[in-house]
Amino acid sequence: MPTLLQRSPIVTGAISGIVAVTNYLNVQQRIEDVRQESELIAASVGAGIWTLVVGAVLAIVGGVLVRKLPKP
Repeated sequence: MPTLLQRSPIVTGAISGIVAVTNYLNVQQRIEDVRQESELIAASVGAGIWTLVVGAVLAIVGGVLVRKLPKP
């Protein structure tokens, strides 16, 4: 298998992980800003960000496992 195809899940997973962390921090900051306005507001990070984190981790793990496959 060409090395570019072996590395692409790792790169995609790393980029997705960076996007997930950036979005998580942005949402956390917005939640804090809203909570400063009123104590009656309840907010939390949604499932979409956690799904993105899990997908990024699985893509990286899958890419590493593909690189470890024995060559024919």
